[in-house]
Amino acid sequence: MFVWLYAAHRTAFTWTAWLSIVVALVAIVVLASRTAHGWQHRRTYVEPLSRALAPTLGIETPRNPASWITVPRSAVAPVPLITVPDKVREAAPMQLAARVWARRPEHIIPARLRREPDTAIRVQLPDGFTGSSDAQSTVTRIVSSKLGIPELNASFGMIGKPIATFTKKARPPEIAKWNDHQALVRAASESAPLIGVAANRKAVAVDLDAESPHILISSSTGGGKSVMARAIICQGLHNGGIALVLDVKRVSHAWARGLPNVRYCANVADIHNALLWVRGEVERRYTLIDDGADIDGNVGHIDLGPRVFILAEEQNATITRLNEYWRETRESSDPKQSPAVAALNEVLFMGRACQTHVITIGQLMTARASGGPEARENYATRILARYSVNAWRMLVPECWPPPRSSRHSGRVQVVLAGKATETQVIFTTPGEAREYATSGIVTEFPALGGAPVAPPPLAPPVVSDEAAADDRSPGETTTSRGSQGQNGAAPGVTLSEAAEAAVPLSLKALRSARDRDSEFPKPIGKRGRAWVYSPESLARWERNRSTPGKQWAKDVSTPPKDVIDLSVERVKRKVDHA
Repeated sequence: MFVWLYAAHRTAFTWTAWLSIVVALVAIVVLASRTAHGWQHRRTYVEPLSRALAPTLGIETPRNPASWITVPRSAVAPVPLITVPDKVREAAPMQLAARVWARRPEHIIPARLRREPDTAIRVQLPDGFTGSSDAQSTVTRIVSSKLGIPELNASFGMIGKPIATFTKKARPPEIAKWNDHQALVRAASESAPLIGVAANRKAVAVDLDAESPHILISSSTGGGKSVMARAIICQGLHNGGIALVLDVKRVSHAWARGLPNVRYCANVADIHNALLWVRGEVERRYTLIDDGADIDGNVGHIDLGPRVFILAEEQNATITRLNEYWRETRESSDPKQSPAVAALNEVLFMGRACQTHVITIGQLMTARASGGPEARENYATRILARYSVNAWRMLVPECWPPPRSSRHSGRVQVVLAGKATETQVIFTTPGEAREYATSGIVTEFPALGGAPVAPPPLAPPVVSDEAAADDRSPGETTTSRGSQGQNGAAPGVTLSEAAEAAVPLSLKALRSARDRDSEFPKPIGKRGRAWVYSPESLARWERNRSTPGKQWAKDVSTPPKDVIDLSVERVKRKVDHA
């Protein structure tokens, strides 16, 4: 029994000694590693930053830079003591070790119990530091460049002992997929569709009723302009709105074609008539507002109809084509400005109260492309991506200096009330947008009163009964054999259509004759804003109109009076001369 107790005592003592030795060795290794990492950290970051800031601040470089500069190791990239070759790093044991290290205790502690490491960089400034904007900008630039941190949030405390505090700017997520952010989408109000996600997963939305009724999206090619608009429009359609998509590119919003709550227009004539419909709809809604608004101007109790979204894709090209279309089709008595462009400007000025919103997309939204500088000022929210300094200065000069433009797909700056918010736009596929637009309250888009129709077939020129009798078959009546409309009347044509097929005259000549010739046929109606004429009347007028050539050919033997008078005068002059 005594021998057994003595052997157990010696064994326990041996294991205790070995355990103590192992713990001591581990502590020595950990302490040595931390010391080595701290030395490498000071040598890589703290000392170079101290040498760079000392001349700028007008102080001598102290022997201990850590006495006035604090750079936590968690704020910068870790510095490896040993460079591991790529082949070794990619080996299976190294990957296993990396996975084990990723599961260390601080990664599995709940967030509410986890203490976040201090990442604030602090610089003690001399008492003579002025704190001017130039001085602060210089110090911030040096800290950013020496520590390899592109963007910093700087805070300068000038009360008492000056100190500068720098923190790494939080960034939005790399990508914001539609399915991953459904909670934010459904939490957004009906008047404030979700645009994207900012840093710390903060939702970015703009209230169309309280903040900004219209949105301007400016970006160079490939910046994701159509994706931004797609996410906003599909949310509006889901909540019972209707959308008028003006897509001159014809491919940017093909997802919206055929939807019951969308009117898709790609042809310039369709866009022209659709904007005229918008003008009439705005007038109708303001009539209701005029009749039902209370003394405070509140209109929330009035049923104006569904919220209307007007999506103008590539407005630079849209405005140009609308102006060209109007120059070609307008009558001399019509205003020179395109009524479609005027209607769009009216919506920008008056759309908020009647819940009509414009989402404009363009590469460089100049004043001309926006309908004028006054119209452009109605875009309280402006979203910029892949912008130049010139574009930023032109669109948001109140927010200066401009943040660095990112080439990251979907990374934009949402500017509202002079504040720019870096945002990752919600990425919505065409299928997801189409499904969401028809999964909520679907409102049928009303028929456009001024919708363009295909031009009717033109009737051939009408000939006289005597001429027609020469070549008509027996039993055929004297009625014109051209295509006729309802009740035997040929369909009306505009002057431009008549110049192409009905009469052998140019459009300019027809307009001039309409203004000067009292025998010119009267219009029989209107198609949109263009007067419509009877093709038979135009052909009859052209056949019977008086011209110098026809007057001379009427009687070759009897020359015109002015020619006779001219011959008599010549004879008299010859006789007098003789």
